Amino acid sequence: MEFIKMAANFVLFAVSWVLVYLGIPGEPIAILAILMLLDTMSGIGRAYVLKTPITSSKISAGIASKGLFLAIPISVALAAKALGSDFYWFVAVVIHAMILSELYSFISNVYAIKTGEKLPEFDVIRLIGNRIKQMIEALLSQTK
Repeated sequence: MEFIKMAANFVLFAVSWVLVYLGIPGEPIAILAILMLLDTMSGIGRAYVLKTPITSSKISAGIASKGLFLAIPISVALAAKALGSDFYWFVAVVIHAMILSELYSFISNVYAIKTGEKLPEFDVIRLIGNRIKQMIEALLSQTK
C-alpha cells in the first residue's frame, strides 16, 4: 500500500511539474480529468442500459484511450513552447474544446441511460487535427 501512495505522489508531482513548465493552468486540466471520469462511469451505465457487453478489456482500452486523450493538450503545449508565444492561444482552445467534448459525451451517456437512445458522436480529435493541419499549411505557404 505504501508503494501505491508513493507512486501516486510521484505521478502527481510529475504531472504538476509538466503543467507548470508548459504554462498550462491546472484547473482546466483537473476539470477535464473529472469530466473524463464522469464520462467513463456514465459510459458503463449506458452500456448496461443498451445491453452492450461490458468487459474488462473494453474498460481497460477506454481508460488507456482517456489517458492518451489527456496527453493531447500536453503535446500541443510542447509544440507551442517550441514554436514560441504566438501559439499558446491554441493550447487554451484545445483544452476548452476537449472539456466541451467530454461534457457532450457525458450528457450523451446520461441521455442514453434515460431514453435508451444514442445521440450522434462528436469527434473533437478530428477537429483539433484538422485545425493543426490548417495551421501547418498556412505556415508553409508563408515560407514560399
